[in-house]
Amino acid sequence: MRALQIAVVVSAALVVALVNAASTGVDMARHHVRVAPFEPLVWELTSWLGLVVALPGLIAADSVISSQRPLGLRIGMVVALAAIFFGVHLATMIGLREVMIPNLPTRPYHDPYYEPLWEVLEDIGLPVVTHTATQEEQLDLTVTSVPLNAWVVDEKIVNMMRCLSRLIAGGVPQRHPRLRFVMVESGIGWIAGMLRFMDHWWEDHHKWMQPTLQEPPSVYFKQQFWATFEDDRPGVVTRHLLNPDHLMWGSDYPHSEGTFPHSKERIEQDFADIPEAETRRLVRDNAAEFYGLSLT
Repeated sequence: MRALQIAVVVSAALVVALVNAASTGVDMARHHVRVAPFEPLVWELTSWLGLVVALPGLIAADSVISSQRPLGLRIGMVVALAAIFFGVHLATMIGLREVMIPNLPTRPYHDPYYEPLWEVLEDIGLPVVTHTATQEEQLDLTVTSVPLNAWVVDEKIVNMMRCLSRLIAGGVPQRHPRLRFVMVESGIGWIAGMLRFMDHWWEDHHKWMQPTLQEPPSVYFKQQFWATFEDDRPGVVTRHLLNPDHLMWGSDYPHSEGTFPHSKERIEQDFADIPEAETRRLVRDNAAEFYGLSLT
């Protein structure tokens, strides 16, 4: 089995990780395990070692709070693939249900370097999550030349546009049709317009563009991408230009850009003219179905 072959490779990486074993980089949270999102290679390897060390405790905790089982594993700099492979398999062992990758890696995701990773994730069936503000380069929080409101647009929308367009145009979904991607906290109101532009460009130029896409970009999005949103009336209005069954509302509690503590009011406004059954799917059922959560 390919998974076992890859797991063997990680042993060498873990030896390097021993150099810095004092810092595990593992932080158990309610919904996912975060693993050193913006650290150099040695810290990344250490983080995976930390996950190994913490595994018995995570399993014990999971047995006690199975109804609160964490949903995902966040990985940082995608530079130590062997360690990442091992971490992905550990994630499945303790019942995690998704893997988070940086939205803007320093090495583009269409690079052949990542093919073994895509193959493993596709074989295992773990969804691949991209989240706002998870680029590999350290966030510069000291920038003063860009107004805060514009900086937030870059982080929450523009960088996710780049992530989505590069994944699709790079042919990753086409080469791995069983991969499922989830775009988190970037909203959905902008997606329809961007996909239409990409489709138009594909219609005019797909015969010579490389890599060659057999279908328009929007087809891959509708088949293999899910997306979350919060305060997003434009996204609700354009939902049928996407795939309504792949859209998932979230409050983003407790962040200020989310809807808490006025989530109910926000939903009532954004879905005022939407049929109740459809509202229920976007607000609740889609997410429960995707993650296998019980609603009883």
